[in-house]
Amino acid sequence: MSAPIKLAKKSDLLDAISAALSQNQGFAMGKLGFSEQLTLLFYLACQASPNPSQDTSLRPIYLAFKYHAERQTGIFPTDIIFLANYASFYANMAIQADFLGLFGSLNEEKLARQLVFKSQFVNFTDTEPDRSLPYDDAQCYLPLFHNKKILIIAPFASFAQKRANQNDFEATWQKISAHWFNPSSVQSLDIPYGFLGQTETFNRFENSIFLYEHLCQQINALEFDVALIAAGSLAIPLAMHIKNKNKVALSLGGICKPCLAYSGLGGNETKTGAKTILTKVGCACQTGLFPVMPMFWLIKKHIGSAMKTTNQTLNSAKKPIAFFVYNRPELTLKTFSIIKQYRPEVLFIIADGAKYEPTSVEGIENLEGTSPPKNLNDIENIHSVREICNAVDW
Repeated sequence: MSAPIKLAKKSDLLDAISAALSQNQGFAMGKLGFSEQLTLLFYLACQASPNPSQDTSLRPIYLAFKYHAERQTGIFPTDIIFLANYASFYANMAIQADFLGLFGSLNEEKLARQLVFKSQFVNFTDTEPDRSLPYDDAQCYLPLFHNKKILIIAPFASFAQKRANQNDFEATWQKISAHWFNPSSVQSLDIPYGFLGQTETFNRFENSIFLYEHLCQQINALEFDVALIAAGSLAIPLAMHIKNKNKVALSLGGICKPCLAYSGLGGNETKTGAKTILTKVGCACQTGLFPVMPMFWLIKKHIGSAMKTTNQTLNSAKKPIAFFVYNRPELTLKTFSIIKQYRPEVLFIIADGAKYEPTSVEGIENLEGTSPPKNLNDIENIHSVREICNAVDW
């Protein structure tokens, strides 16, 4: 039986980031989530067999990796030859990262045993900005970026850049009284999607590695100290490129949104050990970071509070509800059943277009005492960030 993976402390990570900034050295941090682990497992499968797609024992790994490449991480094209090349390219980058966040899955021990990582491992929560109550600057890396030039690399980078200011940041994190970290500047680099069906991206770039090289050229032309990255399968490779330029790069994924004041509605506090963690509803709905807080439970809780404030009178003014739906029909109907109990005077239904196969939802009908639902439905997928922006302006 192999020994458990030794995890570094959060203080080790913070010290390493601080040292890299003060000494002008390169630094790269990322996470090995399920999609990233599948990429590395497929790399090992290719080492074990010349054609893992035809090997009975390895084919499930190939199919799972191909699915995630098309729908989760944006690797393209997804023919077996390129997937094998990309997995090798990715593995050689990932093993050189300075710190990697782990989620506690069974595959992590196998990967740590069979790949020669130069990285230190930490709990994935330690790779995210501190959200404890009370907020503690000493437990968060954002204050280390005071007076530093920040570059956001993401499909929603331009939007995040607009929100990267003291007022929006402190309003987003008001429940934990987090302070704006006052970077000297914030730049953005928007990147295209590589998901299945993104024909514009596929027409511009032959494959994901060509896209990576194109982004590296753009990064080389920019002046910055710290990069915050949410870029799917390209996140860790881009972080390594930036590290080799003697700059600091943090692959954050979806947490990059609330990190720079992009969050959603209200908040809720849950207990984790001795700490109280602030859970933003918007993070729960949009990034899936907090699966212990299902969307329908949060809406039920907030609508329940709203119903109490009406003193059970039918004439009391009720707040309008904006209902964002996407690709989860069962959860959509469950959430809608709670909305029906509240019977808002106005109901807005906002749905992004499908990335691949559309899913219709039957059962969202007009509510008695409610104006007919106002629907904003996009035919094409424009991503949750732009969809939300359009809906707010609608």
